[in-house]
Formats: sequence, structure tokens, C-alpha cells
Amino acid sequence: MLLSAVVTAYFGALPLGIVLDEEQVTRNLKKAVRYYCGFATLANSPSAADVALAALPVDPLTAPRGEYRLGDTAAAYWLRANAVAGKDVHTTISADNTVTDDQDFDLTPSEHSIIEPLFRLYCEWENAQAIQVSRANGHEAWGREPSEIQSDITLAEENVEGKAWFEEVYTI
Repeated sequence: MLLSAVVTAYFGALPLGIVLDEEQVTRNLKKAVRYYCGFATLANSPSAADVALAALPVDPLTAPRGEYRLGDTAAAYWLRANAVAGKDVHTTISADNTVTDDQDFDLTPSEHSIIEPLFRLYCEWENAQAIQVSRANGHEAWGREPSEIQSDITLAEENVEGKAWFEEVYTI
């Protein structure tokens, strides 16, 4: 699902009482994607290191013995490390908060299932902040307090690492 489609779907099923505009919602989505990318690359937007590894004729860790004339696993790790040396290991995400062109990432269902709850919490927190600020104008605040939402955000962020991180198993 493209990021632009996630934003469109969010506004299509707009929760009652949301005062955020499209720019704010998009910013929160990019924030959630950036957080996720701290632990994993997006499957449809490989990092420079992933591209370099894919360019190797054979993965040295899974190649048959002698394919690279390497006698031990340490040499295979060295060859792999040289292939990715100096290359970014994360999906490149721009600093701006737009989801156009190459920044309109296509999320897999599993990536979406990890990013979506965090994105919704970020939106809920920003919305609660806006509602709380409206108290100065005499409006009655309703819904959860930002501090309550922040504790849920902290918990959700702690869970992202375990859900997103993946390493292939190599038999030696």
C-alpha cells in the first residue's frame, strides 16, 4: 500500500473529532515510517547496502565451500562487509514530509501492520494536543489526554524493534 493511499484511507475513515489536516497526517505517517526504518529496510525500497549485496554473484555466506576460494566463515564475512562498506544500511527517507515520487513508498502488508498502529497513535497524540490547546478559547476538551497517548506511543515504539527486526539464519 502506497503511503499516499494510507493517508487517503485515513481521511476516508476519518475518526470523529480529528482536527488535523493532510499535511499533519502525512508528517505523522513519515515519522512512523522513519521510526520503523531504524530497525528494518522497506522491502520495496532497498538500502544501498542491500543493492550492493544483491550485486554480488553469490552470497559468500551461503555459497558452496570454495565458490570464492574462501576456507572459512570469517573470510566470507569480510567479503560481505567490503561489499557494503560505506553504504547506507537503511531505506533513504528524505527530511521533508511529502509522499510524492520516490518518497511514496510501497509498504508490504507486514510493514503496514507494524507502522499503522504507531502512525495512528502519532495522529491521536497531535490531535489531543490541538484539542488541549483549544481550552484557552473556552472549549471543553474531550478524549484521551496527550500524556495517556504518549505512554501508548512509548510502548508501541518499544515493540517495533522486535516486530521489524529480521536476520536470516545461516547454518555453519
